Amino acid sequence: RLSQERFHAFMDNIPALAWMKDEAFRYVYANRALQRFSGRSQSELSGSDDFDLFPADVAAELRRNDERTLAGDATLEVTETLQDAAGRPHVLMVLKFPMRDAAGSRFICGVGMDISEREFNSFVESVER
Repeated sequence: RLSQERFHAFMDNIPALAWMKDEAFRYVYANRALQRFSGRSQSELSGSDDFDLFPADVAAELRRNDERTLAGDATLEVTETLQDAAGRPHVLMVLKFPMRDAAGSRFICGVGMDISEREFNSFVESVER
């Protein structure tokens, strides 16, 4: 029980977006950062997929990356651009990896760090040169 409490405290305080999806690409877990980002609670996110949350073109890109993740055994590192609940775009550096639980069920796990400011600063530096 203590281990589970520590895990939840860690996940709820990490400054990155973190999630788990089932093989049907539906969210089964979203940490507090992702809940704030999306403007939806855990219960609202559970069972939904990216087509419920994002425009179709963005959701299709996320699905392709999730399919690549399930098809392989390695961590996939990608950059994805998503809009937050207020409609502001964010560039995320995302690590996605496949996982199996004790029962053998497969999941897509992901962690996303907002690198929007870093991307913007790089753009400004290139324009100034």
